[in-house]
Amino acid sequence: MTAVTVPQRMRLAQRNAAVGLYGLVSLTMRGGLAVLGIAAADDFHWSAALTAAFVAYATLVMRFGRVLVAPFMGSTSVRNVTQLSLLGIGLGYLLLSFAHSVAVAWIAVTLIGTGYGGAVLAIKVLMVGEQPSGVLRRLGLLATALNVGAAVGPLVSGLIQASYGADINFLQLGLLSIAGAALTSLLPSARTQVATTSARPTVRRLTDPEVSYPLLLLVFAFALYAQLYATVPLLVHARLDSGWVLGAVFVVNAVVVIALQVPASSLAARLDAVRRYGPAIGLVCFAASFAVLAYAHTGAVVLGAVAIASIAECLVLPIVEADLSALFGSGALVAAFTLSALAMGVGESIGSYLGVSLMLVGGSTASYFLLALACLSGLCAAVDTARAFLRSRSGAGVTVTHG
Repeated sequence: MTAVTVPQRMRLAQRNAAVGLYGLVSLTMRGGLAVLGIAAADDFHWSAALTAAFVAYATLVMRFGRVLVAPFMGSTSVRNVTQLSLLGIGLGYLLLSFAHSVAVAWIAVTLIGTGYGGAVLAIKVLMVGEQPSGVLRRLGLLATALNVGAAVGPLVSGLIQASYGADINFLQLGLLSIAGAALTSLLPSARTQVATTSARPTVRRLTDPEVSYPLLLLVFAFALYAQLYATVPLLVHARLDSGWVLGAVFVVNAVVVIALQVPASSLAARLDAVRRYGPAIGLVCFAASFAVLAYAHTGAVVLGAVAIASIAECLVLPIVEADLSALFGSGALVAAFTLSALAMGVGESIGSYLGVSLMLVGGSTASYFLLALACLSGLCAAVDTARAFLRSRSGAGVTVTHG
């Protein structure tokens, strides 16, 4: 496993460029994922089983792809890693635009997912390794950029998909990614300082409950999060058949995230209670959202449920990743963020596969699935609350870093 430290402090323009590119990568990735199932079923004319497997694989490689990139982090600059990653994303979308064969499509999403993973890993290490203080706030900025991209991308992609079809949609995503590669010239050009450590100690740490619990929490939380782009678009298409509602879903998600992500992260950085119980509150929000979606048959109800789920997004990821980065220390940020990405990938792959598969079955299956997710979310929230309470009584936990 590779550990990277970033000794220099970035200028404000470079930090803004890093956050902007982080959002752009999220926009292109989530924009493609949001319509991948529809494109495979309607434009590529694939079977339901193949479509579900394709979406699950795309989600999995999006997270696991950075494992291939991590060993090279110390051999070049963050700028070069990000640039090559964006070019890979662009090439993948161009392949999807011009070729619909199963083999080419799977190669394409491998390029897209690996590129996404590499860019996210590089920028996250650059931002978090900049200085030891204020980690939660910088993670909050990245989470805001990621979630705004994840909201705007599917919105624009959904509109283009409905108007012009998959080929034009994937073409514009590819060209946008290539344009983003040119903007990486704004990032720091210095090579990161790297210390190489054996992967065995990192693997051994997985047996430590302090490490394994937040990783398992990420698995479950991202299985829930996957429903926003995997299940909700299909649910809206099946129950409402309304293009404006589908677009509004991602607008509502973006508005909530823009309004709440940075304040929520700042509050968690200052108040230990928010940091301890924030993930549990997020899980309760997920439970409420899925319970409402199970019976939603109007646009207003769907949008309300999406708003509640968006609040959950703001609470879970930054807090859990900040805890992991503190547990591993600044010298092993690549290890921490790679493990967290693997946990996200497992959760998203399972969640998207189950969501797409069961949604395509039709009937009342989708409602039962969403109710099951609501019950599991509530149960997990109770467990996390009890754990946080016991740790507060014993004085255990990760120290909050102010700044």
